[in-house]
Amino acid sequence: MRACIRGSDGGDATYRRQSCDQHGHSSEAARRPGDLVHFIDALAAICRDCKVPASLAEVGVGEADLTRLAEDAMKQTRLLVNNSREITYQDAYTIYSEALDGRKRQAA
Repeated sequence: MRACIRGSDGGDATYRRQSCDQHGHSSEAARRPGDLVHFIDALAAICRDCKVPASLAEVGVGEADLTRLAEDAMKQTRLLVNNSREITYQDAYTIYSEALDGRKRQAA
């Protein structure tokens, strides 16, 4: 969601709207990126204050687990068909790898 708010190009509003649409988020929300950034930062602070783990690594998931997690995610067809964006195995792997420790990895 932060990528949709800020955009990888440094924050262009048009890019944010396109990025949010591409990721299935409301482009209306992208017109008020400051509100969204504040909301996400507030949620992150609540999680930090409540000691909610911030990564998969903090709950014992390792890099060796990423393949199985991505494979299992692709079996959730009920959720995948209702998603506004097609999710591939590589997408699932990338999501889990970023959730592991913030780094993007390519699937093996």
